[in-house]
Amino acid sequence: MAFTVDQALASLRTALAGGRLAHAYLVTGSAGAGKEELARRVAAMLKGHAAPAVVGLFGDEPAGDSDVAESLEDAASDLVHLVRPVSKSRRITVNEIHTLEKKLRVSCGNAETKIAIVAEADRMGVESSNAFLKTLEEPPARSLILLLTSRPELLLDTILSRCIQIELIGGRPLEPSETDPESRLLDGVGEALVAEHATVRDALLAARLTQEVLAERKAEIETLHQTAYKEEEKRLKNATDAGAYLEKREKQVAARIQSDYLKVRESVIQMLIALLGDAVRAKAGGLRRALPRYSSVTAKLADSHTLAELEQRMQAVERLGELANTNVQESLAFEASFLDILGVAK
Repeated sequence: MAFTVDQALASLRTALAGGRLAHAYLVTGSAGAGKEELARRVAAMLKGHAAPAVVGLFGDEPAGDSDVAESLEDAASDLVHLVRPVSKSRRITVNEIHTLEKKLRVSCGNAETKIAIVAEADRMGVESSNAFLKTLEEPPARSLILLLTSRPELLLDTILSRCIQIELIGGRPLEPSETDPESRLLDGVGEALVAEHATVRDALLAARLTQEVLAERKAEIETLHQTAYKEEEKRLKNATDAGAYLEKREKQVAARIQSDYLKVRESVIQMLIALLGDAVRAKAGGLRRALPRYSSVTAKLADSHTLAELEQRMQAVERLGELANTNVQESLAFEASFLDILGVAK
């Protein structure tokens, strides 16, 4: 059963009041379903629960939820510890997991709860997941673990079995709107895919179009974060010791820009996988389409290719995602991969 963020929070609040809050939850849902919002609100709920009672007209009254942070980074504190993939490899490393475990085992007040939030938990990989198992099997006292992912199928069964899953309903549709640059990308790649004989030039043009769209999105991300940083810099211009703080924030902003860009790149790759996935479903007689506006393209692909050929091209897109997460130059990764995606003879 899937929940809205409000329904999930109400259920967790009831469990907290009854002393039945579990030690680990796996929060799933598509992009935009509210996984990070729920984590932020849970952190605020537990902080408010630990706050001293307020003296009211009729005696002590329990404190309400604290203000909800605007981001998971803003929610981080001595009690709230966040891990998310921000490196170029887009992986959560074993060292990051070990550091998180150490922070969870630091003692805290009797009324307080330590929270570990692992965003994009599917990025832990086998080694990091195995390292995290000890914490799930023997959770520290007064701790709560929140694993957030839109792809729970990539987590180890041993991880899944030790968490209570909360599936969130809603989220952004995979198909871009007609005004999004990704729509221009799918139009161009779709045209190249249905061409009778794709050439090396077609592959290079598709790769260049993909990079142009990604560059456009990255510029938007940089403008958003840099504008916020400059406003913060302006407010703290005359503050004591502002220099060290701003230097740290500048590094955080740079990391967040890279992290957000990598998310956009991954969403573009998922759209390409969905385009070919729709062709596979059409070939097999399935009716559901992840990208309904491109049904004519996927129908042509289904008519002109065998199931094995379509699966090979979809696997080529998946390999592109893997290759892009290595040290290979991004432009070369796209150029080489689109030769396989378009089935260009070598």
